[in-house]
Amino acid sequence: MKKINKIAFLLVILIVGFTGSSYAQRETGWLKTGQKFFEAQLAQIKSQLKLDDQTEAKVEATLRLYNMELERARRMEFMGRHSKSDSLTDASAEKIILGQINSGMKFLQIREKYYFELKKFISPKEILEIYRIEQDVNRKIMIEFNKRKE
Repeated sequence: MKKINKIAFLLVILIVGFTGSSYAQRETGWLKTGQKFFEAQLAQIKSQLKLDDQTEAKVEATLRLYNMELERARRMEFMGRHSKSDSLTDASAEKIILGQINSGMKFLQIREKYYFELKKFISPKEILEIYRIEQDVNRKIMIEFNKRKE
């Protein structure tokens, strides 16, 4: 049974590696920036949770998959936000609203999916700490973004 777990873990790492390398070839400047933010989050998570090496590797692989799925969902959500509301018909406005509702549900589904994945390796308390770190890093990024914008 342990061999099967090791093989499955190695497959996940390989998939993440191949997906990450092909993904990196298509990155734009914005995605590279997002990846830097994720790496900062990951470094902070590693330093604060203090997990053993094996658990840390599993958590990192899972968080990388989680981040990639969130990025895809964000890009799909962003595509519907380019129109100004005064230039839309009611039908197209409704389509945008329903799309935003669907993308919100998609974010929740992604979060739920990876909660159960992470729960296999770490406690719910540690997962809550990961979410807190994620919020803190995002808040700091927005503060810095707003400072540079002014």
